[in-house]
Amino acid sequence: MTQNRRTSATPRATPPVEPTATDTTAELARLNNALDCTQAGLWDWHSSTQRLVLDTRSGTLIGLKDTGAAGHSSLAAMELLLHPQDLDPWRSAWRDALAGKSDHLDCEVRFARGPASWNWLLWRGRVLSRDAHGQADTLAGVVMDIQPLKQAQSQLGVMAQRDPLTDLPNRALLADRLSHALASARRNRSAFVLMEVSLEGVAPINEALGVEMGNHVIRQAARRMATCTRASDSVARTGNDEFVLLLENVEGTEDALAVADKLRHHINEPLVVDGHWLQVSASIGMAMYPAHGDDLADLQAHAAQARQQASRSGGDRVAVFTPSSESSLPKPTAE
Repeated sequence: MTQNRRTSATPRATPPVEPTATDTTAELARLNNALDCTQAGLWDWHSSTQRLVLDTRSGTLIGLKDTGAAGHSSLAAMELLLHPQDLDPWRSAWRDALAGKSDHLDCEVRFARGPASWNWLLWRGRVLSRDAHGQADTLAGVVMDIQPLKQAQSQLGVMAQRDPLTDLPNRALLADRLSHALASARRNRSAFVLMEVSLEGVAPINEALGVEMGNHVIRQAARRMATCTRASDSVARTGNDEFVLLLENVEGTEDALAVADKLRHHINEPLVVDGHWLQVSASIGMAMYPAHGDDLADLQAHAAQARQQASRSGGDRVAVFTPSSESSLPKPTAE
């Protein structure tokens, strides 16, 4: 008679599979490939020796010479190569990791690459062991070159403050420059002028010849405005056909009027594009600090009101803010 065997519901423990030499070699190959792709170097630090052990690539990234396959350095030696502004973040990151406030080290710092050249590096690692008092025994990690990333971020920052059509400052950058101009004028008891400029005649060009032709006219007008001002002045595009000029350290209204009139004449000069005779004009409104306002909100509102007055008077002219223009025109609404 055949007896049925009773099977156990408890699975048998599977013995751990020890990695073979082939597995270890494959893992090392993958690690080396990752380091090659990221151009990262390896480092480790040991409390017993106070040494920072660097592989060849990390030594090259840092700018050390003759590190060999396993060069030695120290945290103090690293500080000698750091940008002065990055010394505190570097020390803080290491202090937190060594003292037990963090098990990871993450720090972006600049290392010297020449007399006046700096290279951004990312140091990233973790604590491998600690002593009985919680102090780090060993840290290990990677160092990577992030200079291209920093340059890209910087370029994006510049683009965020520039008008894409004319490459002039946009509202964000203008606001920053206005704040600096006001602070400087108050400190030095000096004057500056704010001009609101509106191009007239762009809309008919857009309707007759297309938006691209209108954009070409706007770009040319922007270049002409830039040539009429000093390097210390600012020209910003704040709307489709609207611009703001900031003239600092102006002696008086007459000097500002001379600049505005020169600006108006240059903008009014015709353009010939693909056989088309194109011409726009400008209505310009002016307000001066401190005569026409002691804060930016008033100055901007008064310059805008003067510009509206110039436009309603027929355009192609310059108007200076007066209390009468404030009473006859509504203040621009906040956007």
